[in-house]
Amino acid sequence: MPPGTGRVAAVALVPDSGGVCGTLLDHWPKRLDAAGIAALALAMFGPHGV
Repeated sequence: MPPGTGRVAAVALVPDSGGVCGTLLDHWPKRLDAAGIAALALAMFGPHGV
């Protein structure tokens, strides 16, 4: 999250069916944070114990 207490833009990073990769968790969050944009990475295709 960008620093501060005000509202910020946010992006949901959603992986393809190949699952979460390094760029989804490393590259994009850093780039978006530097631009003042919050990033939320979703891991929908991993095991969930259901």
